[in-house]
Amino acid sequence: MRHFSFKILLLCLLLPPLLYLGTIRIAENYCHDLYTHELENLYLGDTRRLFDGDVRLRDSISDNINRFLKSKILTRYGLDAKATVVTHKGTLLYPSVFEQADDNRIAPAPMAVAAENYRLLQEEPVLTLDTKFEHLKLFPNLILGFYVLLAALGLYLQYRFAVRKYLQEDNQKEAEIRRLLDKEDIVSNRLRELDVEKARLTAELARLRDTLSDEKSRASRNEDELFEEIETLESDLKNTLDQQAQQQDEISALKDRIEQYERKNSKTAKQPQKAVQVLSKRFKTLYKKIVVSEHAVEGFAALDEQIKIKAEEVIHQLNENPDQVIIKRKVFIGKRDQKSIMEVIFGYKGRLYFRKSPAGVVEVLAIGDKNTQSRELTYLSSL
Repeated sequence: MRHFSFKILLLCLLLPPLLYLGTIRIAENYCHDLYTHELENLYLGDTRRLFDGDVRLRDSISDNINRFLKSKILTRYGLDAKATVVTHKGTLLYPSVFEQADDNRIAPAPMAVAAENYRLLQEEPVLTLDTKFEHLKLFPNLILGFYVLLAALGLYLQYRFAVRKYLQEDNQKEAEIRRLLDKEDIVSNRLRELDVEKARLTAELARLRDTLSDEKSRASRNEDELFEEIETLESDLKNTLDQQAQQQDEISALKDRIEQYERKNSKTAKQPQKAVQVLSKRFKTLYKKIVVSEHAVEGFAALDEQIKIKAEEVIHQLNENPDQVIIKRKVFIGKRDQKSIMEVIFGYKGRLYFRKSPAGVVEVLAIGDKNTQSRELTYLSSL
């Protein structure tokens, strides 16, 4: 598989034998140092018996070393321990290679044995121990099996990782295939729509060709009919110009009347502004729990008298209990961090817009009707 690492596979194959050999070497050195230290303290045995002549030095060394090696578990499960005891003059004390057991021979005198033991001890025996693990024995096999299990575990974990990555990629491929199939369906539907549109355009083109043919046939009318039509058009043009002149005179008269009307109304232009100021003071006096903007007051002043009553009912309800006001929708306009503005309908076509400040105070922003809704939304977007 693509996600299965060849390096990890190579390491899992090479590391177990290398670690096995290294561990065996360390274990051999450890056993050598430990067993040598222990044998040096006991391989000679009881020196009093040696000097009394009760036992030969060679026999004591042989018995002590053999007993020691047999008592060690590792010597039974793979460790080959070979001890050698040689004096400085080269006398081999262990193992006794050249002597054969003879039960019928006459035992030497104790004094002779003691003298022989003393002489050999004076030559300073030296113990040498050689330790080596034999392959294919229990203890080496346990070490090798442990490292093989670790390598197998590493391979298994790498395999699980590779399988997981493969399944993840397979799921991604399936999702991509589903997405492409969905896109193919959309494109196919669009292609069918384009085929229908093509058929419609083809029919329209045929119709236009027929129309063009009809127009060409009309253009081939005789010259007399065209001249008559031109005369008729010139007559109509003259009448139209006369009517235009009359309308220009009427327009001039209307402009004069408009100028007179504007001069007359300039005197009363301040009255609506004064009415707005009066309404603003009235709202501030009556509704102290809310804030009514100047733009909202102007919109209220422009309403019909019947709708004004409905609008003021909503304002009164916002002042007394704003939670009971029925909200049609939330208007999200302006900057991203701006709070939403609530829209309330009154009198069927009336519109009131308000919001709550961070302090919880209701702010009436705009009042109008259905006809001024787009203008109010434009104003709200500028806040």
